Amino acid sequence: MNKHLLALIFLITLLAAGAALADQPVAPAENSQPVLTAQQPETPAESAVSADQPVISEEENRKPPHVFGLALGTYTPMNSDVKDVFGGTKIRAGLRPLLTETPERARFMYDISFIALDHEDDQAILIPLTVGLLQGFGQDTRMQSYAAINAGMFYGNVQAPSVGAFDEGWGFTANATVGICYNKRLTIEARYEIMDKFAGFNFNSLSLMAGYRILQWRF
Repeated sequence: MNKHLLALIFLITLLAAGAALADQPVAPAENSQPVLTAQQPETPAESAVSADQPVISEEENRKPPHVFGLALGTYTPMNSDVKDVFGGTKIRAGLRPLLTETPERARFMYDISFIALDHEDDQAILIPLTVGLLQGFGQDTRMQSYAAINAGMFYGNVQAPSVGAFDEGWGFTANATVGICYNKRLTIEARYEIMDKFAGFNFNSLSLMAGYRILQWRF
């Protein structure tokens, strides 16, 4: 099995285990004693209300929603051969979660992007699919800075008749991202991305992107 695929499987397993542990409540200390407090008897009206309303735990009540944003920006290849064959800076689009709070610890991150390169008869499509960890910094949620590290696989399709390069398949990719989330809706970020050599090309790149909140839900 390809060593990069093994690395990806290990990373996904590690992140899944970390996410599961993060959701587990902290157990009370063994020596802690229960605190008894006097309670007033409920009135019939209060009992009826309590029976009808679902009980929401404190953890569920404070758990933030998952917010997703559409990201658009630029993809700039770092390799001169890629620039010569496919041109320079191109458009990049993606979908990813947005940071809408000041997290106490790193959060699970996942990302999908679409990159289309073309110049005359030469074309290439790159679709990175990555997972990783995202960490916010500071206490100001109106202007929240963050950093993320991701790794995964990318789908590539290269059709470059000018240099006789034709290939379709998958490769390993990883990236590091820094950015700012403004008012819990808009993000501005920079990303450096590395990719396996594919069809004889080194598609390592620098991307500048802006993301905007489009939907959210809790799960």
